[in-house]
Amino acid sequence: MAEQQPVAFLPYGTIVAEVSKNWPDISGDATLLSQRFETVIQANRERGYKLHSWRFSQIPNPALKGCSETIVAVFEKEVSGG
Repeated sequence: MAEQQPVAFLPYGTIVAEVSKNWPDISGDATLLSQRFETVIQANRERGYKLHSWRFSQIPNPALKGCSETIVAVFEKEVSGG
């Protein structure tokens, strides 16, 4: 059995978002992954969070003769100065 990794705890005021897209997209949604990610960034900015970091992954999906793309992003609460 594989050794389990410890769970990482995020500091207070940190949130994580995941945006995914399958290719080909059988749902008919033509929205690009980058457009979805920009929407998430803007929505979190309006809530007072700034983008801290992000990671892109792409996994082949032989069943669909395509792939699944995912962006996982970390946002931090912006601190008001003053």
